[in-house]
Amino acid sequence: MAQVPAVEYETTIFTLQPDNIGPNKATLLHARTKNNNSNFYKAILYIHGFIDYYFHDHVCMRFLEKGYDFYALDLRKCGRSIISPEHDQYKHYCNDLREYDEEITLAIEHITKEATTQHRKILLFGHSTGGLIATLYASSGSRNADIDAVILNSPYLSIVESTAIESALLTVLRKLKISQDVDAGWYGRSIHVSDRGEWNFDLNKIPIDTVRLHGSFFSAVHRVHQDLIKGRIKMKCPVLLMCSNRSMHAEKQWCDEYGETDIVVNVKAMRCAATMISSQVTIYEIENAKHDIFLSKQSVREKAFGLMFRWLRYLEEDCIGDGAVDESIDLTYTNDDIRLCTIQRTIPQQKIGVCYHYFVPQQFHYIKLAEASSPSLARRAGLKSFDRIIFLNGVNIENATSADILFRFDTARHLPVQILVCSPATYEHYKTNQKQFRLDLPSIQHVKPVFATSTSDFDTDAPSVSIDNESFYAVRWENSNIVSTVSQSVVFKSPQYTHLNDICCIETAGQYKNGQIILKGSRHDCEKLKTPYFASKIGNVFGTFSKFFIRKTPNGSDVTNAQSDTIQTDLTIQHTHDNNTSRHHANALQHIQDRTCTTLEELPIELFYYIFTFIDIQHLYKAFGELNSRLNHILQSYKNFSLIFDNKVDPLLMNLYAPYVARLIIRTSIHCDFKQFSNLHELVLCIENSQQFAQIQPNVIPNLTRLSFLLGSAFTLPQELTWDIFSNQFPSLRHVSFGCINVSLRDSWTTSPSLQFVSILSCKPMCIPAILTACPNLQHLQVNILYNDHNDLITSSSPLNHPLRRLTLWSDYAELTFDAIDNILSYTLNIESFYLQTIYSTSLIDLAHSLVRRLHYLSRFDCYITENVTKNDRFNNLTDLHQIHPCFHRVQSIEENDKFRVLATK
Repeated sequence: MAQVPAVEYETTIFTLQPDNIGPNKATLLHARTKNNNSNFYKAILYIHGFIDYYFHDHVCMRFLEKGYDFYALDLRKCGRSIISPEHDQYKHYCNDLREYDEEITLAIEHITKEATTQHRKILLFGHSTGGLIATLYASSGSRNADIDAVILNSPYLSIVESTAIESALLTVLRKLKISQDVDAGWYGRSIHVSDRGEWNFDLNKIPIDTVRLHGSFFSAVHRVHQDLIKGRIKMKCPVLLMCSNRSMHAEKQWCDEYGETDIVVNVKAMRCAATMISSQVTIYEIENAKHDIFLSKQSVREKAFGLMFRWLRYLEEDCIGDGAVDESIDLTYTNDDIRLCTIQRTIPQQKIGVCYHYFVPQQFHYIKLAEASSPSLARRAGLKSFDRIIFLNGVNIENATSADILFRFDTARHLPVQILVCSPATYEHYKTNQKQFRLDLPSIQHVKPVFATSTSDFDTDAPSVSIDNESFYAVRWENSNIVSTVSQSVVFKSPQYTHLNDICCIETAGQYKNGQIILKGSRHDCEKLKTPYFASKIGNVFGTFSKFFIRKTPNGSDVTNAQSDTIQTDLTIQHTHDNNTSRHHANALQHIQDRTCTTLEELPIELFYYIFTFIDIQHLYKAFGELNSRLNHILQSYKNFSLIFDNKVDPLLMNLYAPYVARLIIRTSIHCDFKQFSNLHELVLCIENSQQFAQIQPNVIPNLTRLSFLLGSAFTLPQELTWDIFSNQFPSLRHVSFGCINVSLRDSWTTSPSLQFVSILSCKPMCIPAILTACPNLQHLQVNILYNDHNDLITSSSPLNHPLRRLTLWSDYAELTFDAIDNILSYTLNIESFYLQTIYSTSLIDLAHSLVRRLHYLSRFDCYITENVTKNDRFNNLTDLHQIHPCFHRVQSIEENDKFRVLATK
């Protein structure tokens, strides 16, 4: 078994929004480094995989040694965040992977509060499914701008290794959204100490024999995979992907190769998918690694640690102390020494020979030249060690972070590198005299651009470069549609490394400009592309092509105009012999016109309705809108569309489909006029915005049936809106979810007979009878008691026989006393199902007797109770509890010591 030193963690519990299963929470562990730097804070947030939890103390130790604070998040319904044994069957259950946005955002907010320094670096570390979740969050999460880099350990970016039968089972589970117990396979057994591994983890949290797969989870994963394939998931930060060098499907019989390969995810497909998630992905293949790289044998994981921290060194600020800059530098100013240096690589991954540094005390960026026996590109371009960096590719970076610079540098590797630098003395002079650096300063020296003559990282001056004065390029200038013809000799890139579509630095009229190579050939050939007529014709091809909806009958004949709304326009493409690109466009267009395809008209309307349930309406209209009359009719006849209103919504397009939206999710503070959604039945608000709240009125949304505020427990609903909800102003409203409500006007509430479900994240016991009185037909009440004044007991004239059938009470921080619980139950005598989660200072057996006496219809009891009773004072035989009533048979002790024990239902 692997020997790992003990790590001390601080634990934070996040109370999350409940879902259709019940309440949720997430658990954040935090280990503090002793090697931290007072001027710079580094933190890593670890996200575990599928049916998994965090137990990687050895990984934590390595990051602590490197000066990182280490955080690990047990996601909802996983590991330490499983609320009760009953929820064991829902491990990693979710309906949408974006649900995890809530706990990850809370964790990042917690980390940023811990960062007491101005400069910080936060990294996401995701394994397997956690890697997919981390990728999604870094792409579009609420606080993704705070993520400086992402490390992916065998991320679930692609299909799993499976047989045809297993693949078919997953497809059925996904489409029907059902659950199924299946054999866990060899992977868990290959890593646990009880079988063939060296790691001792909790088998209740990670079962290695049988696991329950939930179709809703795989449906959520499938949707994210589709978004990834379509290029909708992009990370802007640097990404490191680490995986095994091979994968294979595990058979029923054990094979020693399973311990040295990935038997979970298809590695080849994973690497392919990785190229689509970011423009700056580094992939390390680790020979003989398992699915979790850092649970492989010691020699393998040591290699992985070495590669990972080598990559991290490239991202870290190398110089952060007072002595970081050479103190012998002469700061005596004589005149401006400002240089605009331009470098052209031969290949994007080529290094130019500089290291970027940041000096924290005075907050400036500077460079050091890499030591080499031969001149580097940077040295040839006129850069010097300790030059201060002012502009990078035309953008002032004086106030940028090091991560910003690396991002700008890495995302522009295919472009010429243009750096405006100045000497230390010039920088000191400008800052002392409060002078501004500008790109149009007359004192700037425009150093002649240099280009690499080989693919070496430390490019040497080539003896000679062959220049052919008879060869020309057609160039489209940067930020312009103007096309010019230039000689090969004025292009600052070696001819043998210059290709079509390359962007190069070019000398023209004594200046240096960037341009894209669109043709290589003779002057005569290139001159033909200068005419605006040709450019306009190419544009017409794309414009007409995008409007085509070409259909053919099964026998290949054209569909008549009576069957199609599309009028096919004749195209004339002139000068196609002049350019390979135009010939390619014409051939592609002709191929589509000639092909035979299945018509959309043949698909039944029920299938369209099924497809529509998975796709946001704005994407549906972009895909199917205005294609033909039948599709238009189908779109207009379906009345249950969903719309996520965010910064990407096209307001003009929304005018077309707004009347058909039934479910609206608001994720931005941009104004949204609710009146245009005449069919709206469900509203979910994820952003606190007074203008949006003001529109939640019966005359604006008369058919509202579900209303949810996903704004956390601290959010208090406006008083007027609270009155409307509990006074039947929304006569169709069935389901409401709040953070906290203001009950100061409760005596003026009338009744809302339509309400059947109410969920409140922050509630006093005294509010409960007011809610019951206002909702005479309520079926399920779910409340989180965040605070409880023992003197704040219920005193109300509320009815004592409410028909409520389900009650969920939980409190993670305040104790629900016997009197408080009994007082609440006195108003809900018809309860059939009761869930209780709290700290409890007396014996549970006394409460059980009271529940049986009070609730005559009780048939199901679930709990997660921390019983703060010493071992000598509590009843130790749970049989006495089980004999009180059959609903207590499932109560078990899952954790105990001399001071307390945790009782929960399995």
